Amino acid sequence: MSESRAMVPKSEIFMQMDVLDQQQIVAAATGAVIEDLVYKVKGKTAISWAGINHISFFMGDIEVDDWVQWDRITMFGDRVYWAATIRARNVKYGLSSLGTAEAPELADTHVVDDNGKWVKNPDGSWDMTLREDPHCRRKALSMAQRNGKRAVIPAAVLKKWLEYFLELRKGKIVDPPFQPKYVESTQSKKPEKKTPEKKDPNKIQLSLGEVSVEVIVYNLKAINFGEDDVSVSEQEDGFYVEPSKGLTDAEFNRIQGMLEQMGVEWLNDSQRWVIWKEADG
Repeated sequence: MSESRAMVPKSEIFMQMDVLDQQQIVAAATGAVIEDLVYKVKGKTAISWAGINHISFFMGDIEVDDWVQWDRITMFGDRVYWAATIRARNVKYGLSSLGTAEAPELADTHVVDDNGKWVKNPDGSWDMTLREDPHCRRKALSMAQRNGKRAVIPAAVLKKWLEYFLELRKGKIVDPPFQPKYVESTQSKKPEKKTPEKKDPNKIQLSLGEVSVEVIVYNLKAINFGEDDVSVSEQEDGFYVEPSKGLTDAEFNRIQGMLEQMGVEWLNDSQRWVIWKEADG
């Protein structure tokens, strides 16, 4: 499996989104039902912690190892943080990523007066103090899992889910991009007659199905590889996938992991993959 290390940039916007995710994590730990699957902060829209977990459930191929690495580190001068590192895997595409996140031992907390109201400083800002955060390790672990899961979900899939979540926020009734993989309905329902859908040649297909040039190209696009990266051709004996440029080890492994489910073989002499056609019986 290919492996990367998922670190999220700590810009002001991402830090605000982290704060919102931490609020979800604590709320979930105390039994609350989480409904916000997307956030919008200063014009930036992103999928929330709950949203990433929702997608992972529906895909059914995202796994997180039992292993966790804990580190107690000092950042931003003398602030002590707990850092968690996990490994997430996308079983379908053979992807693996380390997810890392940190949470401070002492959290910024509002100073309250005798009536329980927040106190302001003379300049109008809120008076804050540092208090021990009993949820700091839970926050670090949950955000690390979020980062790892998000890193192994293809960008095309995340885009489809973000569009779906935004439609839900508008109050529309829409079907999710994918049905849960391991959940089957127990309801008895009379099958409905459906009109065959026309295939869109430009639509990205995420299921492997019967091997063809189109299916291979669709699945390559799903893991962010296009014509500039690899070429796909059909010959009498099989389907050939050839790098159009030099690939890094991580890129090679990502493509290999996806193609392995189609019975691919790497031809070292010609430096390309082949999926052999079955001989006619």
